[in-house]
This record gives sequence, structure tokens and C-alpha cells, in this order.
Amino acid sequence: MISLGSHISFTKDVLDLRDIFYSKGANKCELWLRNNVEYQGGGEAVAGVDRWNDVSANDNHAVQESEDARADIDETNGGYHLDGSAHFFDLTSKIEFAATSQFTIAVVMKLDGNSNEVFLSDSTNEFMEVQTNTKIRIKTTGTGSGNITSVFTADSATWTTGEAFLLTITRATDGTLNIYKNGTLVAGSWSNQTNAGAVDIFNVGCRNDADRFFDGKIYEVLIGSMLLPQTGLKMLHEYYIKVWGLASV
Repeated sequence: MISLGSHISFTKDVLDLRDIFYSKGANKCELWLRNNVEYQGGGEAVAGVDRWNDVSANDNHAVQESEDARADIDETNGGYHLDGSAHFFDLTSKIEFAATSQFTIAVVMKLDGNSNEVFLSDSTNEFMEVQTNTKIRIKTTGTGSGNITSVFTADSATWTTGEAFLLTITRATDGTLNIYKNGTLVAGSWSNQTNAGAVDIFNVGCRNDADRFFDGKIYEVLIGSMLLPQTGLKMLHEYYIKVWGLASV
């Protein structure tokens, strides 16, 4: 098992997560920001990371031209530290999920804060955030009915500060959302579990460039434009749990 404090060596015998997103000959992996294997900047030469390379084969790199807004890379433990007040990335191209479209989103993160921690967004009307240690909020744009907000409330404190975890969010064609922590479906209740609104993703680590910011570390981001079957979802979860040394829940 590779601990969180180790750099990850991705070799041919390690699962290529892009493979689980192939469907009918098409690659449905839209984005894979992999832990500090591919990046530019960092270290003493550049203040923070100016580009986190996408390895999905789409070249949809996460970039940050402003030095003040660049996240710092932790050369010892891995991950990109976002300060909760200024740091974020913009994707090279917006990822667009139309109404009723499927998706699977997996993010390995560690929270330093625990209040409105936006990890993916396009605007104040389309975003995903850890709202509190028990709540996840997803906001989309509906068709002719304004915005649709879905709030998941876990039965107990689940997303706590100082703990590295894998958060997976899936959506089926009918809009049904599900949330997993470290590979286990989280028990709780929903306000609007069925959310078939459109949602775009352009920012990593903030909402609308200057609103809410993510306070903590983001280690990996994986986005696919399909609802993974249970076999694929199991492979994804088992891979990340093993690689990151995460505890099953």
C-alpha cells in the first residue's frame, strides 16, 4: 500500500483509470488531474503551480496565470494546497454536462476548512461543494425553472478536516445522484436527489473565480461523462483506496 506521504510511481502494472471509461469504443474520461506526476511550476523557481496537466488525453490542463492565485505543491506529501482565499485553477476548456447527462466524478482531497468548500464549479449557479462536515451541495441549471439545488446530509460527521478521503459523485440519466466516501455509499438524506439540470465545470478550487474558495488539498480529480457500472466503480474505488492508503468506511 502506498501511503499518503509517498510520491506515486505510475507504471504499466498500475491501473490506467482511463480504461474504465471506455464505452462503445469511445473514451468517456473527460479529465484526469493526477497527483503531482504532471505539473509545471512549483519549487523555488516559480511561486506555486501554474499548470496541472490533464492526462486524460484531452489536454484539458488546469492552469493559473496569476502568481497570487497559484496553489502550492507539497513536494513531500503530494497534493496541491489551496489556501481558501485566493488559490484556484481554470480548465483550458469547459466541461459541459447537459441536462439529464450522466457523470462520474471522483476527487481525492483533504479539508483544512469545513464551510462551503467549493471544489468544482463554473459559476455561482453551477457548482459542487462540501458545505459542512455532514453536507454536500450540488447546484445545476434547470430548463425553464431556474436553478436546481441538491443537498445531501449524511447521518453523521463524514467530511472532517485533516482527513484525506475519496469523494465520488455519480449521476444517472434520470438525474439520480449518489455520493460515496472511500468507496462506500454514504448513508443520509437528500433534498432533491433527482437533479437532471445542466452543470458545467471550469474552475477547480473555487466558485466563479472570486467567490468561495477551497481550503485544503486536492490530490486528484477524475471526471467521466458516463455513469460507471458497478464493476467499474468498484475498480475505481479499490484503486484509490489502495494507492492512497484510505480507510474503507
